[in-house]
Amino acid sequence: REITTMDLDSIFICTQLAGVQMLKQKSGKIINIASSWAYEGAGSEMNVPYCSAKAAVVRFTSSLAREWAKYNVNINAIGPGLVQTEMVQEMIFNNEETKQRYLKRIPSRKFGTPRDIGLLSVYLGSDASNWLTGQVIYINGGETIA
Repeated sequence: REITTMDLDSIFICTQLAGVQMLKQKSGKIINIASSWAYEGAGSEMNVPYCSAKAAVVRFTSSLAREWAKYNVNINAIGPGLVQTEMVQEMIFNNEETKQRYLKRIPSRKFGTPRDIGLLSVYLGSDASNWLTGQVIYINGGETIA
C-alpha cells in the first residue's frame, strides 16, 4: 500500500478502535497528525497524493469533532511543518541546496524538532485543552503565514 493511503487509513482505524471506549465512557482526546502541506498543498514535486491525504485528515478531524463533541471527546490535529527526523534526513537535511530552499519558506528560518511536536501533544492531551476541539494547530515556524 502507498504511504498516502496509510496516512489516512491508519487514522480512521485507530479512531474507530479507540472511539468505541471513548464514546462509552463519554470522554477522550484524539490527536491526529496532519501536515502544513495539507494547508498549502505544497512540498516537493509530485507530492499531490500526500498533500491530499493530509487535507483529508484535516477535514476528518473537524467533521468528527463536531459529531463527537456531545460525548465529551475532543478531536484535534497537529499540522507540523518540516521536522528534523531520520526519515527526512537524507532527503532534505543532507543536501544543503535543498535544505536552504526549504528554510527560505519558513519565516523563523529553522526546522522543527520532535520535541516541539511532543510538547504540543502533551497540551492537546491534557485538561488544559478541554475547550479545544475540531482544530488543526499548524506548528511550522510560520510557514503557513509566509
